[in-house]
Amino acid sequence: MKISFCAPLFHLRIMRNRGFILMELILYIAIGSIIVLAMFSMMNFTIRVYKRGQNEDEILLHGRHAIEYIKKEIKSADKIFSSKKIPDLDEKYEDNIGFVIFRFDPDDPRGYKYNYVTFYREDNKLVRIAANRTNETLPRASSFGGFNTVAEYVASIRDTYIDFETKTVYLNFILCDDLAREYEFQSIIGARCPVEY
Repeated sequence: MKISFCAPLFHLRIMRNRGFILMELILYIAIGSIIVLAMFSMMNFTIRVYKRGQNEDEILLHGRHAIEYIKKEIKSADKIFSSKKIPDLDEKYEDNIGFVIFRFDPDDPRGYKYNYVTFYREDNKLVRIAANRTNETLPRASSFGGFNTVAEYVASIRDTYIDFETKTVYLNFILCDDLAREYEFQSIIGARCPVEY
């Protein structure tokens, strides 16, 4: 009797070439699905973190810009006075900062030597409005225009005011993002110009 070692090897080659069996295929699909779901979940988490960071950066940019913008206006003022001095201003722009910044520019080429600026909040925006005059008479609220948006996402400016006795301006803005997270921006500025109630 002759023993042949080729027969079992031939039999193994046939089994290897036959392909995947059903259990192996199900196992590969299950493992592949778990890997794809884990990658999708990780990618989704990364996108959410990126968007949240981008949103937070935008809120911080708007808040800082608003504070710095108003600081610059206050530092260049020739006088600051209460918004109550301007007829109808508090009625027309209810949510205003409570004071008006005045600048005198005798060299204005258009002849508008007297410039009045204030800010108010509307539709979650901090808006700058101004009135220009050729004479010393105070403008009415209807004279203010421009409506330049200084910052968006502004939920509140209620604690912004000026202490007329100490000549100190307190800026306090609360900005709110799409997820209702609040960010508070504060600054205290000493006015170098005359201040009147």
